[in-house]
Amino acid sequence: MSYQTIQVRRSEGIAHVTLANKDRDNAINETMLSELHAVLDAVQHDNDCRLIVLRGQEECFCTGMDIRELAAHYDPQTLSQGGKQFWDLMHRIVTLPKITIALVDGRVSAGGVGIVAACDLVLASKRSQFSLPEALWGLLPCCVLPFLGRRIGFQKAYSLMLTTQTIKSDEAHRLHLVDELSDEPERAVKKHLNRIGNLNAQTIKDMKQFAHRLWPISEASETVALQEYTRLLSSQTVVGNIKTFVEHGLFPWEKSN
Repeated sequence: MSYQTIQVRRSEGIAHVTLANKDRDNAINETMLSELHAVLDAVQHDNDCRLIVLRGQEECFCTGMDIRELAAHYDPQTLSQGGKQFWDLMHRIVTLPKITIALVDGRVSAGGVGIVAACDLVLASKRSQFSLPEALWGLLPCCVLPFLGRRIGFQKAYSLMLTTQTIKSDEAHRLHLVDELSDEPERAVKKHLNRIGNLNAQTIKDMKQFAHRLWPISEASETVALQEYTRLLSSQTVVGNIKTFVEHGLFPWEKSN
C-alpha cells in the first residue's frame, strides 16, 4: 500500500512507521490520521508482528494538528471528526496488543506529545524538545492531556499545558515522558528490539490489557475531551487567533501592537 504522509517498512516482527509530512513539520491532518489507522488495522491481528516503531522525519517527530490546513479550510464538523479520529489513534496505541516505541529525534509539540505519551516506550535523542503551546491561541490540548497525565501524572501534565514552555530532553526524561536518552537512539531501539522481540505475542497482549485495566483511559475522559475540543474550535476567537498566527506570525497579544 502506498502512503502520502507516512512511510512504512516491515522487518522481521517489526513495523517501522515514519511520519513523513515534512513540508508541514510532520503535522497531523486527515490523511495522516487515516493512514496511521490503516497501519494499525494491518498489524493488529498479525501474530508475526510484535512491535511498532514510530519515528519522525527531518529532525521533527510531530507538531500536532495542521494549523495551516485549519486556517485555509476551516470546517468545524471536519475538525470535530478529526478530533475523534485522533483520540481513537492514541487509544489504539495504548490498547493495541503490540509493543509501541516512539523514537524521538527533534521537535515534538501539541498532538505529537500525545502520540509519544501513548506509546509503551519513548527513546529520545538529547536534542529533542517537547511542548504544549495550544493555550497561546486560546486552544487546549484536550485530547492529549488524559494520555499525558496517565504517563507522567496530573500536576506535571497540567504544568506543561499551563506554562506552554518548551522542555528539553533531559527534563522530559526527568518527568518520565522519555524513558531513555541516547546520542544514538537508533542503536537504543535495536537493544530493546533484541529483548522485547522475543516476547510471546500472547504475553504482550496480556501485558497491555493488564496495564490498561489498572490505569484505564475512561470513556468519560473521552467525552469531556472531545466536547471541549469541539467547543474551542467552534470559537471564532480561537480560530481567528490561529489564522492570524499562520498568516502573519503574530500571537493574540501582538495583534494590537
